[in-house]
Amino acid sequence: METIGDRIKRERTKRQWNQRDLARHAEVDNAWISRLESGEAHNLSLQAAKRIAVALGVSLDYLAGIATKRDTQQIV
Repeated sequence: METIGDRIKRERTKRQWNQRDLARHAEVDNAWISRLESGEAHNLSLQAAKRIAVALGVSLDYLAGIATKRDTQQIV
């Protein structure tokens, strides 16, 4: 089963960003991004999820695995 970390990593690598790049764009800690992608961290606040979604140009539903489409409408 695909995790939120898997989806974050896939979108991050599509942009050819490293974890530090994503952390900078999303204004979150890069070590935390690493833990999310590796499955070590599962706690993701709504605010952090929104920041990551906006930085990656995807919807929260996509990150959460609710939607398969990466639609970015109404992310705010």
